Amino acid sequence: MKRLYENIEEINIKGSPAELYTAVTSMDMTLQSIAEGTEHLFGIVAKYNASNQGAQYSKMMEKIYQLRDTLLRSSEELNIMQNEVVAFMNKVFRYEDMSEVAPRPNSYMVQKTTLNIENSGTSFVLSDMLDVESALSEYSEAIYSQAVKFNEEKDQLASIWNDAQYKDFSEFVESVCKEIIDALKVFDEYRTTLAEKIKELQS
Repeated sequence: MKRLYENIEEINIKGSPAELYTAVTSMDMTLQSIAEGTEHLFGIVAKYNASNQGAQYSKMMEKIYQLRDTLLRSSEELNIMQNEVVAFMNKVFRYEDMSEVAPRPNSYMVQKTTLNIENSGTSFVLSDMLDVESALSEYSEAIYSQAVKFNEEKDQLASIWNDAQYKDFSEFVESVCKEIIDALKVFDEYRTTLAEKIKELQS
């Protein structure tokens, strides 16, 4: 994972530091939402781990474990950055005697889903397949839109952040977005396989 930046206080900002705060805060919230959605999906699909050992399911589970690790780590890193931007801004506001309008740091809200071993062998019957297919469909649509938004917010930040540190941040965002898109392709492959199985059972 690429570093996000070298030194917050040395970032060359075009305009007010408040613009950097607004952009980074929005990106922090977007990435936390993506991470939360992925944890929710994991909780749905992982409980069938012992009863669903097909090749496509195994490939999907391997990818979701990988994606979770990336998102949990990167969302925490971006939240730390958001908090540091806030701390920097508060210094500016105190210097300008504007402490009453100083921003607050975002809390880190992502909860890692713990797999209950007792439930990991749950039978995978037709009704469960329908639930999983629906969850995968909703996840893919929502997360793709959020990943596009996350990347667009990074591009918008380029007009504010005017030094070499932006390259590190941009590469960080692009690596996260690439991993999300790669994972969605694998999830969609499994969803197609699952849809075929559902159709077969319903006929």
